[in-house]
Amino acid sequence: MNRQEDSHRAFRALLEAMAHPGRWMPTPAHEASAAVELLTFAAWGGDSYVTFSDSGNAATALADAHPGTEDEPELSTTLVLKSDDVSATEVSIGGPGIREMFVTTIPIDAAAIRMRRDLCAHFPRGVDLVFIDRNGRVMGLPRTTVVQERS
Repeated sequence: MNRQEDSHRAFRALLEAMAHPGRWMPTPAHEASAAVELLTFAAWGGDSYVTFSDSGNAATALADAHPGTEDEPELSTTLVLKSDDVSATEVSIGGPGIREMFVTTIPIDAAAIRMRRDLCAHFPRGVDLVFIDRNGRVMGLPRTTVVQERS
């Protein structure tokens, strides 16, 4: 394999992750930094609306995120979070791309989930989240995905 082929495969994994929210998709990378590098090359290179952080700092990163505007929702932030395996919250997920609501765990805390919900409350504005775990897998939460904390 080469970098270009791996980047194409990583990009396809990102597309699958965004089309199937809340599900981890494997990339050719075997660790988070390599996955970020491949996806930056394939999808995010030069995109000023993509920001990177660790999932433990999600609330801080979301506080700085821009949801776009009614007329220009494409100006919203895509927040890429490397999963730190420390913060995790069990949630129910529903919305476009999800046949039936299901329960999963996402690697951010409850405060960050509430901040995301507020940022995504006025469609088409919102923030898209992309998680990358330590094994190089990717999970997407588009702005249209409904995320409810479980008690």
